[in-house]
Amino acid sequence: MRPAKSWPVVLGLISVTSSILLAALPLMRLVTNTNYATSFAGWFLGPVLLFTLYGIDTNMQQSPKNRAYLIAKPGYTTTLRLLAYLSIAVGLAHAWRISSLLSVVS
Repeated sequence: MRPAKSWPVVLGLISVTSSILLAALPLMRLVTNTNYATSFAGWFLGPVLLFTLYGIDTNMQQSPKNRAYLIAKPGYTTTLRLLAYLSIAVGLAHAWRISSLLSVVS
């Protein structure tokens, strides 16, 4: 038997960290306030990618074909779930920024 893979958790940590940094760039005045790319990239790296990783991890650990030879690590799934909740909060900041950029009438 082999243990569950940890790569979804590692990618999740990198994803959330990158999303938080992208949310902080306009606050630190490193990018302009009218830059769409950082908000879309941060939104994708936040909730979209993290919920995908959570689904992959859940499927790998709970799939009937994997149960026979996989040592489940429920801590991985719990960590990904907590990171997903954090990514929702950061994703809301990105969504707010995207909506404020799109709502400006020229």
